[in-house]
Amino acid sequence: MINSSRPKGRPTRSPLYSIYWVVQPLGCILTFSYMPRRKIDYQRKDLRNPFFRKKKSSNIKEWGIGVVIIIILVIGLRYLVNSSKFLIENIEIRGNKTISQHEILSLAREQLEKHKFFMLPQNNIFLFDTNRLKQEILDKYILEDIKVTKRYFKTIIIEIDETITSVVYLTPNQGYYLDLQGQVISEIKTLTDKQEESQITEVLRNQAIERNLPIINSNQNIDVRIGDRVVEPDIIDFIIELNKSIAQTDITIAYFQINTENKKEVWAKTLIGYLIYFSRDLDIESQVQNLVTLLEEKIEKPQELEYIDLRFGKKVFYK
Repeated sequence: MINSSRPKGRPTRSPLYSIYWVVQPLGCILTFSYMPRRKIDYQRKDLRNPFFRKKKSSNIKEWGIGVVIIIILVIGLRYLVNSSKFLIENIEIRGNKTISQHEILSLAREQLEKHKFFMLPQNNIFLFDTNRLKQEILDKYILEDIKVTKRYFKTIIIEIDETITSVVYLTPNQGYYLDLQGQVISEIKTLTDKQEESQITEVLRNQAIERNLPIINSNQNIDVRIGDRVVEPDIIDFIIELNKSIAQTDITIAYFQINTENKKEVWAKTLIGYLIYFSRDLDIESQVQNLVTLLEEKIEKPQELEYIDLRFGKKVFYK
């Protein structure tokens, strides 16, 4: 009897099954080859080793270094401030002509006694504020230029270039120097409240004679500040030229005065007491010549004169 059942053992596989096992790996390889690859940014990756611990810097060491530096700075600053090697002992002033050297020294010494930042003394060459002293001087005087420099380690040098002084201007209680524009350059510190007008005039006249400067006397008691224009430039020019012309004669002028009611008129007070009336509308030389002619030909005792009036050309009046 024939047994038609299949024998036991390894089963018989179909040829298609063998082909499948060959094609499947090949398909996987091709599929992986054409897949887009994702780029990896290694800079953003945290590559630190979690098992490695970083050593922390010592805060105590850093604080210690900071304290040492602060101590060194404090000791150094204290040495600079307190050491006698850096104290200012000399103040040199150069270039001043009309401005009193004593006045400039007083301003500098006042600053030496002050403090910077409320605690640092300015008598130290390193701490002295040259710009501040420069401004203090410019607040009191009109100057062409000023330089304040240090010569280490004990000297301050003040160099002044003064504005040209043209006249002396006198008020009832104070005197000033004016420039060619009629502006106040500086005060004259030789005056005091106790001096009478005659004494003040004499003091100023002596100073003016030394520098050949005319004096303008003003009866107006006005508040005058440095930089104010108190006389017009054309009046200044007239008085300067008139003063030069009279200086060629034997007449001595104590001071000039501007007629406040008519500024075209300038009066001159002679040293012996009489007044001379001049007009700014007439030629200076012709008026002075008329004055000299009158004194030589008609006046025997000029000290007895009250006035001479030259405002009307060739017609000269006197009393």
